[in-house]
Amino acid sequence: MKSKIITGGKMVQEKIKIEWEEQENSSFWKPENKGDEVIGDIIGINESPYGQVFVLELEDKSTISIPNHKALINKLGNTKIGDTIKIVFEGKDLPKVKGHNPTNLYTVYIKKQ
Repeated sequence: MKSKIITGGKMVQEKIKIEWEEQENSSFWKPENKGDEVIGDIIGINESPYGQVFVLELEDKSTISIPNHKALINKLGNTKIGDTIKIVFEGKDLPKVKGHNPTNLYTVYIKKQ
């Protein structure tokens, strides 16, 4: 994509067509208790400065982003857009190194087609 110049609040583009898609409100899933779960279809896998962010569409058509905790992202490695998944929060594992945060533990299920 070519650079954009913003002058006086207006954007000038250099002979390229940039397609934009409006982002709907997406909440963030924050499990708190062992056994908390979420079920949905993967509709997006986005890159952020902190790693991958998976976006799920729930049965009621609302969307949520799931945490990009390393233990969870590793378990989602074989999933793709369109897969229906269930994520169950299994609690926290105490840190092995003093001063580090506990590890959030998850079980991930993929619906068989």
